[in-house]
Amino acid sequence: LRNSVTALKIVASSSSAGMGDAVMGFWFVDGVDKHAVSQGVKCASHVIKSFNESVIGTDRSELSLRIGLHCGKVCFGDFGTQDRIAVTFIGEAVNLAARFEQLRASDKNPNLGPVRVSQDLFERIAAVEPELAQSFRGPRQEQVKKDQFSVYWLEI
Repeated sequence: LRNSVTALKIVASSSSAGMGDAVMGFWFVDGVDKHAVSQGVKCASHVIKSFNESVIGTDRSELSLRIGLHCGKVCFGDFGTQDRIAVTFIGEAVNLAARFEQLRASDKNPNLGPVRVSQDLFERIAAVEPELAQSFRGPRQEQVKKDQFSVYWLEI
C-alpha cells in the first residue's frame, strides 16, 4: 500500500500541464494477486485522507477530491508522437472509472462519498475481502450522460 501511495504522489507531483487536474493510478489484476483490487481501494482511501488533512485549515479548505474505480481490459502504450511521449491507458474501463469520478453530490444524490466504485469492482472486492466490502454504501443507480450505473461508495 505504501508503495502505491508513494507512486501516486510522484505521478501527481510530476504530471504534465497537458494532463490537467487528473492523475491515473493503475493496478494489474491478473488473477495471481487476488488482493490487488482491494489494494487499489485502500490506496484511494489513503489518498483522500491525506488530501483532506493537507487542506484543513488552509485557504484551500473548500477543495475536494473524488476518485472513481473500475476494473476491466484496457490498452496500454505510447500514444504520443515522435516529439512527445504520451504513455497512457485507454479503453472503456478507463472511461467508466472517469464517469464514477465525475458523479457529483447534489440534491438528487446527496452524500455520495469521495471513493466511488463500479458494480464489477465491488463484486471482486466482496469476493476477496468481505470485511472491506461491508464498509461500502450503496448500490445506488446513477445516470452519467445517457448511461445508468450502479455505484458503491466509501465515506471518508
